Amino acid sequence: MRITNSVPSTGQGNGWDVNEASCELDGGNLVVIHDAFYNALIAQMATEKYGAEQGVMIGLMLNGTTWKWSDGSPMDYQKWAQGEPANGKECGYMNPISNDWYAGPCFSYNDFLCQTSL
Repeated sequence: MRITNSVPSTGQGNGWDVNEASCELDGGNLVVIHDAFYNALIAQMATEKYGAEQGVMIGLMLNGTTWKWSDGSPMDYQKWAQGEPANGKECGYMNPISNDWYAGPCFSYNDFLCQTSL
């Protein structure tokens, strides 16, 4: 698995679906995280690419009452910040400073990361 060139938002805001579709055009998905090592790696890459000014959208989305990844896999690892996920927020973001996740709106100006298989 590799992380593709990340795609910054257009400045007009993108929805989770638009960001996921952009990743799929490159044969991938929004980034999926299944363990602490990969979570730390993604945080490091996000910091190097964007700095630590804002969180990045990850491939986590609330589907009914269950959080699932963009590739359809279940959330078998989690790194929610204290008090998260916030009610009424349906998409996942990562704070690259703390490596913690938080829930936010699915329409966002935040950057996002894609991943593809080798």
